[in-house]
Amino acid sequence: MLEDLERQFAEQCKRMAALLKNVGAPGRCKGCGAAITWVRHNSGHNTPYDIDGLNHFASCPEAAQFKKKA
Repeated sequence: MLEDLERQFAEQCKRMAALLKNVGAPGRCKGCGAAITWVRHNSGHNTPYDIDGLNHFASCPEAAQFKKKA
């Protein structure tokens, strides 16, 4: 069962990476140096995503330096 879940997760990551490659622009995080993909949303905002499809702000150890100051 665990092997099945691991295989499914690996396949899902491959699909997500292919999707991000088609809809976004590759880049590197200026904070931590991780490979990211920039996706422009309908609202006009660009958002960085990790290769697994998660918003990079959630996983970046340097995310606080990118928060907008009010």
